Amino acid sequence: MKKLGLIGKKEEGVVMEGSELKQLTDEEIKRRIKKIKLFARTTPEQKLKIVEVLQNMGEVVAMTGDGVNDAPALKKADIGIVVETASDVSKETADMVLLDSNFNTILAAIEGGRMIKDNLRKVILYLLADSFGEILIVMMSLVVRVPLPITAAMILWINLVSDGFPDLALTVDPAEKDLLKRLPEKRQKYLIDREMGMLITLISLASALTAFGAFWYYWQNPSYGLDHARTVAFSLLGLNSLFYVWSVRSLRNPVWKEGLLKNPWLLGAVLMGFSLHLFGIYSSTGQRLLGTVAIDWNEWLVIGLGSLLMIVIVEGVKWVYNTPHSPQHTRGKRGKTG
Repeated sequence: MKKLGLIGKKEEGVVMEGSELKQLTDEEIKRRIKKIKLFARTTPEQKLKIVEVLQNMGEVVAMTGDGVNDAPALKKADIGIVVETASDVSKETADMVLLDSNFNTILAAIEGGRMIKDNLRKVILYLLADSFGEILIVMMSLVVRVPLPITAAMILWINLVSDGFPDLALTVDPAEKDLLKRLPEKRQKYLIDREMGMLITLISLASALTAFGAFWYYWQNPSYGLDHARTVAFSLLGLNSLFYVWSVRSLRNPVWKEGLLKNPWLLGAVLMGFSLHLFGIYSSTGQRLLGTVAIDWNEWLVIGLGSLLMIVIVEGVKWVYNTPHSPQHTRGKRGKTG
């Protein structure tokens, strides 16, 4: 063990043999298990016991093995992993078979799984924040009893045309650099955690309030009409998501640390979404389909400021949840020293 570098010269009690493990109660195993780096000469029953104890402590357990006696522990573990040369029983029991018999493949699988989960969370955040903003602005208009700030055609255009391409591009966002350095997540953690819930709520509220405020101003102004007010609200809702999509690419790192060219598909998708939005406002076909009118630079200034506000909100929430004083980092430190 010391020659292999698995334990340091001064480390004691980090290797436990099956004969010693047999004498311990479940509570004693729980107290010592996180300090143990290697269990040696264990029976199939003891391997199963180790997996069960770790799972009872809330850990997500991966088990590797190749023999018939490993089958019970492989079955019980959250994911059982065997090499290609393993016994048939182990292969039938395991969840993953390493065809190249290379344990580095396990790391690649973990990285791929974490990347898929990250991208799934990005898409969920982006879609829900976008959709709830549209729902809220419609509800506001019903409560205040004013004309709808956006029509059904405008909602469909935003969801399917303007924001449809960024939705797809987020699914192929590259993995973050520190993906394998993260602490394992707890089994009970939901896909939509507290940070995502806060982001969805704040983005939806801010998006709906700014769009409704702009609609109200232009609708009440005699110099403008209902179509003009709707076009400004439509642009605020459609374009702010093309801004804050850059911030939701990472819920840990600030937007300025994520290069624009890291995901060229997203850059192309945002440009495509923006171009199609302009088509919906300035082309005769788009105006006929959506009921929009051409707007000038004064309105675009309002739209730009409202869209930048979304980035400020997302970055602010990320800072709160990812600074050293945050509860998330405090839990991480405790887990690391435990």
